[in-house]
Amino acid sequence: MFAFGKTEAPIYFWIFKMFRLPAFIGLLLRHGALHPRSPDYAQIKKRHLEGLEMWLPPNYFTAQGHVPSNFRAFVSLMLSVFRRTGRGHLLHPNRPLYYIRIPRSAGTSLAYTILSTSFLQLPPLTPLQVNLLCDAWLRQKIDTSLRQRTGFAVVRHPLHRLVSVYRNFFECPRDDFFIYHGYLFNILPPQLTFDEFVKRITCIPVRWLDRHLLPQHTFLKPYLRRGLLVEIFRLEEPEALHAFLHRHNLELHHENASGGEYDYRAYYTAATRKRALELYAYDCRVFGYEH
Repeated sequence: MFAFGKTEAPIYFWIFKMFRLPAFIGLLLRHGALHPRSPDYAQIKKRHLEGLEMWLPPNYFTAQGHVPSNFRAFVSLMLSVFRRTGRGHLLHPNRPLYYIRIPRSAGTSLAYTILSTSFLQLPPLTPLQVNLLCDAWLRQKIDTSLRQRTGFAVVRHPLHRLVSVYRNFFECPRDDFFIYHGYLFNILPPQLTFDEFVKRITCIPVRWLDRHLLPQHTFLKPYLRRGLLVEIFRLEEPEALHAFLHRHNLELHHENASGGEYDYRAYYTAATRKRALELYAYDCRVFGYEH
């Protein structure tokens, strides 16, 4: 378990971010394309959440917009950067507790744990339904009321987390749509090898990375900047997490686990590992992971 207050990334992290823009522009010129278009997430949500309306916020579907072009998807991403959307927390309904969700770090399992506490009659859900329902209830405003609550989050070895993203969306996809269609003009097509996947994401400015690819400390930074104390657990040390959840009468539900046993280290060459660590070195440092 970790518990720390304000933290800032070292200067080399910000220098690294600054010099990515030329590489990103080159990536767009070489590999960018207008087709295929982004998925229509409004329709995807309606289709997969059909029958679950009683567990959604009022008028949830009427508030959903459409993204008809990759250009509008790009503009939407840019706006989300300035609005700091796409990250947030779930409140426990009965205890002074909130969970900060970090995708691909037991996020689906912990979201289901909190949601099943909020909705006692919640029916069995697929992992995709859990994540869509979590998105519906995720709170992004960090107000003073959180000072009366305990925050917690779970992190994962950054190199293992990155392989998990690749396996879930590229190597062994399980959803009926590809989330990176249209993302930054299709610079991440589904047939990418892992080496090329790492090469491309390390050219993208950090602020524009998809939430599955963002460094984990960026999810916690808005809370720590406000002086909130957040307890952080490593996924590789489940005993501490289970003990914490037990104290709050919570049980971890195992959802969306990557199929089959695998060694994430086998995915990396020396060059690929070096590139990935340039992006996630600060995560390794602040969360105590060895390089």
